[in-house]
Order: sequence, then C-alpha cells, then structure tokens
Amino acid sequence: MLYKRRIQKALAREVEQRLSSGKPIKLVVGAGPGTEIVGPPDSIHEEWLLTDHATLDALEPADWANIFDGATLSRVFAEHVVEHWTTDGLRVFLRIVKGYLSRNGNLRIAVPDGFHPDPAYIEQVKPGGTGPGAYDHKVLYNYQTLTKIFVDENWDYELLEYFDEQQGFHSRSWDRADGFVERAALTDPRNEQKPLTYTSLILDARPRNPVP
Repeated sequence: MLYKRRIQKALAREVEQRLSSGKPIKLVVGAGPGTEIVGPPDSIHEEWLLTDHATLDALEPADWANIFDGATLSRVFAEHVVEHWTTDGLRVFLRIVKGYLSRNGNLRIAVPDGFHPDPAYIEQVKPGGTGPGAYDHKVLYNYQTLTKIFVDENWDYELLEYFDEQQGFHSRSWDRADGFVERAALTDPRNEQKPLTYTSLILDARPRNPVP
C-alpha cells in the first residue's frame, strides 16, 4: 500500500507538471511491473505514463482520482488487459475513463481475437488457455461482442484489426502515436515467417458525449 501511494503521488506530480507546461498526457494501463513511471526515450511508450495493477487499479475510481483531475488525458492505451476482467469490469472501466479523457481524447484497446481461424491460437488465448497469462483470462472477445459493449456504453469506435465470422481478416492503418500494439499483424515477430500467426482485435474509441 505504501508503494502504491508513493507511485501515485509521483504520477500525480508528473501530471501536474505536464498540465502546467501544456504537454499531452498519455496513459498506458497494464504496462506491467517496473521501476519507470514514464516511458524512457526510444521505447515504444516514450513519454507515456506507465501503470500496472499495483500502481493503478483501473477498475477503482479512487485510484484514478488520486492521480488525475478532470478530463486531462489525451490518450489511454490497454494492450491485452481487458480480457483479464469480466464484461462488467470493462463497462466499469469505460465509465471511469469517460470522465478523464479530454474532448479530443482517444482510447485504444487490443485484445485476443475470438474469431481468429487458427485453433492453436484460440487454445492459447481462451480463458484457461495454454498461453502466457491465459489462466487469468475472463473473456475471449470477437469484434461483435466487444463493440456491443462500447455501443451500450455510448462510445463511438473504429475497428483497426480483426477477423470476422467468415474468417476474413480486416485491417486499416493506425497511428503508433496513439498506442503501439506489439501483438498485431504488422508488428508481432511471429508473423514474419507465417503472416497472421498472431493478431489482435484492435479498436480506437471515443465517448459519444465527452466531458466538457
């Protein structure tokens, strides 16, 4: 608890400094444990604020309030995080984030793709699957089930990468500055020998009625 409070105070100071200097505030949710709270130079998350469950419980409103004040976040990014929550947990997350995104802010989410056609992929990523961390997966989303939650919670979205129910693959270019997805068709090294070996269901989203 003392560690969490110390890190949250350091993050809050960083946020205050960025607000006073006019620098954008970009947040990675579920960056993994580490000593850095800001992405180092030349890293994939350079200048992003880095958090994990030990420093920011993304489903706990009090944790957000300890660090952020109002609609100040320009970008929020979560890669292979929300599948560790229930669908109700994702809804809670969207309701919290809505209050902290700036008017032109963007949320990018990447999750394992439940419509991926390779049974070996599904075996790895399904709840209780064989892949790293899959023992804790709660949901295997496809583009239909994921986007329904965003629609229900009054968010607009844009699908960036996904398989459809006919096993057709869809992708569109995305700006790495809005969140670099490591497990994607064009970025995952597993795809160098065999394309689409490992892809993600990726979307960008914005609240339909952003906080003023």
